[in-house]
Amino acid sequence: MTANSRRREITVELVVGTFMFCVLLGLCIFTIVLTRVNLFAKHYPLEVVFDDVMGLRDGDNVVIRGMSVGKVKRLLLQPDGVHILAEIDRMVALKQDYTMEIGATSVLGGRYLQIHEGSLQAPPLPTGTALKGVRPHDLITEASAVVGKIRDAIDNENILGNLSGAIADIKEITGKINEGEGSLGKLVNDESLYDDAKATMANLNAVSEKIQKGEGTLGKLVNDDTLYNDARDIVAEVKTAVKERQLLAKLETTVANLDAITEKINSGQGTLGKLVNDDAVYQEVKKLVGEARATLDDLRETSPVVTFTSIFLGAF
Repeated sequence: MTANSRRREITVELVVGTFMFCVLLGLCIFTIVLTRVNLFAKHYPLEVVFDDVMGLRDGDNVVIRGMSVGKVKRLLLQPDGVHILAEIDRMVALKQDYTMEIGATSVLGGRYLQIHEGSLQAPPLPTGTALKGVRPHDLITEASAVVGKIRDAIDNENILGNLSGAIADIKEITGKINEGEGSLGKLVNDESLYDDAKATMANLNAVSEKIQKGEGTLGKLVNDDTLYNDARDIVAEVKTAVKERQLLAKLETTVANLDAITEKINSGQGTLGKLVNDDAVYQEVKKLVGEARATLDDLRETSPVVTFTSIFLGAF
């Protein structure tokens, strides 16, 4: 083998090796881009224990509030349950009312680990606490159980037999209606009722047209304002008469009261009656006035003497 052939062979091997290296490097980059894996990001371990994982697999997503924050790395079957070992790309501040559950991405399959941190008002979860997940709901199993219960109810309670009887009764009723039997059958099949109703509506339309035109007594009552005005005048007159009657009744009552008072005075009842009719009161009043006058005269006559005496004694 010549030196040129040897160099050519080495060159071909280098080209092929370089090409294969570039292809492998491109596949790695393409895989990283598609999976959105950040090789330089910091990851935090997470371990949760479940009684049943319902088909959760390695590589399934870890979700918080609908956002993917990590991946499931391993599943370990232990005596106390299934341990899920996951890695998340951020620290999670769990509260004491946290929940972790496994959800279904679709009815056809696929699972993810759902993390609920807990409410803001709850106290924080102590560091080092073992995390426990809730038992997931299997839609297929629950649907199968519901179908089984429905089937048992149908078999045990003879629902199909009752339903068949009800359908037969309905069929018999509809047959009678179609044949015009009974009141409902006559209503459905007898056209005379429709004709009567149509004639009645025509008569009502004719009557309403006459009323609108002012024909007949009812038409005049509806369209003529004279009756309304007369009625209003009558009502006004009645109100006036009622007011006058009330005033007259009050006046009659007042006159009757005055008559009763004057009658009592004339008969000498009460203080005013005695003053008007009894002379003794007058004599006593007259006597009292005379005594008061005499008393005043005595005081007037004795006042100078009293004054002089007080001045004289005051000098000593």
